[in-house]
Amino acid sequence: MAGASAPSVILLIPEFPGQTHNFFWREVAELEALGARVQLASTRRPPSGVQSPHWAAQAIARTDYLLPLAPAALPGMAWVALRAGPLRWWRALGVTLASEGGIQRKLKLAALALVACRLVALARAAGIRHVHVHSCADAALVALFAHLLGGPGYSLTLHGALAHYGPDQGAKWRHARFAIVVSQTLLAQVRTALAGSLPARVSVAPMGVDTAFFQRQKPFQPWCPGQPLRLFSCARLNRHKGHATAVQLVAALLADGLDVTLQIAGEDDRGGAGYRQELAAQIVALGLTSRITLLGALSAIAVREQQEHAHLFLLLSEDEALGVAYMEAMAMELPVLGCRVGGVPELIEDGVSGRLVPPASVDAARAAVQAMLGDAAAAAHMGVLARQVVVERFSSRCSAQALLAGLATEA
Repeated sequence: MAGASAPSVILLIPEFPGQTHNFFWREVAELEALGARVQLASTRRPPSGVQSPHWAAQAIARTDYLLPLAPAALPGMAWVALRAGPLRWWRALGVTLASEGGIQRKLKLAALALVACRLVALARAAGIRHVHVHSCADAALVALFAHLLGGPGYSLTLHGALAHYGPDQGAKWRHARFAIVVSQTLLAQVRTALAGSLPARVSVAPMGVDTAFFQRQKPFQPWCPGQPLRLFSCARLNRHKGHATAVQLVAALLADGLDVTLQIAGEDDRGGAGYRQELAAQIVALGLTSRITLLGALSAIAVREQQEHAHLFLLLSEDEALGVAYMEAMAMELPVLGCRVGGVPELIEDGVSGRLVPPASVDAARAAVQAMLGDAAAAAHMGVLARQVVVERFSSRCSAQALLAGLATEA
C-alpha cells in the first residue's frame, strides 16, 4: 500500500470508463503496484451502451466526475475562484483570448475554466499536487486552467494524431510539466508541430496489455482447408477503423469460395445510434447478415473468449497511433492483419509478427489473408513471435513507469 511519501496523482480520463479503457484500468493497477496513490477523475460518464468493461461499476465508484456540476460542489468551486485572485484569472483570460477560434470557442474555454475550479477543489481535498491527463483535447484545457488558477501541475499523454485533439495545442503543451506519447511516430509529429512549445521532458511509452490476462488457455489451432474460417476484429465502430473495408473483405473471401465469418467487437461513440447504423446497412446491402456479427462493446473477458476461437485477427484501420487491440490479439498468439499506418509498424513487423497492408485496399487484404491461410505452420509461428514482441516491449507496466519517472522529476 502507498505510504505518506508515495507519489500521488490524479488521472483525468475523458468519459471514463469507456469501451476502449481497459488500458487505463490496467495502468491504475500497475501504478498502485509500484507504490503510487491514484485518484480517478473524469469529465463525465460515457453513454451506458459503451460501458462494457467488467470492472466498470468498480471504476465508476472511485471516479470523481467534473460534469454535470453537483450543487454540493459549488461552494468549493466558488472558494477556488475567489482564492485564485485577479492575476491568475488574468492569465486564464489570456489563454482564452489567444484561443485559435471565434467567439464560440472562447466562450467554451471560459466554461472550461469554471469546470477547472472543480478539479482544483478535488486536488486540494485529496492533497494531490499533480494531474495526469490521458487526452490532449478539452480535458487538457481543464487541467491547464486548473494549473493557472493555482491548482496542481499537470502532464499529458498523446494517444493519437495531434490533429484529432482540437486547437490550442501550443498552450496545452507549453504549460505541461512533462508529456508522454505512445509511439516514435507521434514523437516526431509533436517535435515538428509544437517546436518551441514542448515541455522539457517528452518521453515515449506505448500503451500496453496485461500479458498474464491475455494468454491462451488452449493451443492455437490454425485454419485448415474445408473448415469455416473465423475472423475476429475489435475496435470502436468508427469510420476510420476500416470496418467497411473488413466487410468488403468478407464478401471477397466468400467469392473465393471460403466459408468465412467475421465477429466485430465494439460500439460507436453514441452507444449504437451512430456509425453502427451505417455499417449495419452496408452488411445488409451486401447480403452478409449471416456472415458478419456486430457484437457491441465487450468486456475484456468476452474479447479474450472470442480470440480463443478465432483463426485470424484483423483491424484494417486507416489511422492508428499504435493499437491496443492488436497487442491483445498478439498476446493471444493470433496471426494479425493490420494496416501500414501511424505507429502500427512499430508494433507489427510485416511478415514476422503479423501482416501489414495499405489502408482501404480490399485486394491487398484479400491477398494477405490467402497467404496466411496457405501456410498454417507459418501462421502459427507468427503468432508465437507476436506474443514475444508484446511481452518484451508492450507490457502495461511501461506507461506506469514512464508516468512515475515524470513525477519523480517534480519531487
